[in-house]
Amino acid sequence: GEALKALYTSLMSQPEAEVTKQASSLVTRITGKDVSALSRAEEVVLRSNEEFPNDIGLLSVFLLNIVTLQPGESMFLKPNLPHAYLRGDCMELMAASDNVVRAGFTPKFKDVSTLTSMLDYKPAKPELIKGSPEGPCVRLYAPPSEQFPEFALRRCVLTAGEEASLGTSSCPRVVICTSGGALKVSAG
Repeated sequence: GEALKALYTSLMSQPEAEVTKQASSLVTRITGKDVSALSRAEEVVLRSNEEFPNDIGLLSVFLLNIVTLQPGESMFLKPNLPHAYLRGDCMELMAASDNVVRAGFTPKFKDVSTLTSMLDYKPAKPELIKGSPEGPCVRLYAPPSEQFPEFALRRCVLTAGEEASLGTSSCPRVVICTSGGALKVSAG
């Protein structure tokens, strides 16, 4: 953990001119490779460079797990874990707060000191959550810890005329209809 923290703090503290120089060099090196020989991280660097040229996030890619979620899969990230959502459609559930601390792939302010001091540097593999059935039309995606019940998500797939019960909960709920027509929601 401490070695990773020292490495990441050093990386994030580099002057912008050095980041631009190193990111540009990295992209040039990767671009010169045979496309079939690229690692997933190198593919992410090239794709991300199109939207955020020479961004410090390009150098951070090699310190993160690259995860591709398939439809119906989810993952839970504990507080203070760095992550980046790069493409596709997904729903991110997070606590209401004003403490988003950015590291890269954004034109917004990056508070490097706060970022590098708050992160959890313990290496780990992400756990994919495939959900568990709660009935014929409902699948529950629950966080692996009982400590975060407000981050449970239920996916309900109905055809015309079908109904589903989502049970009761002590947590607030939000219903989002992603396709189809009218949706009737009732409490109880």
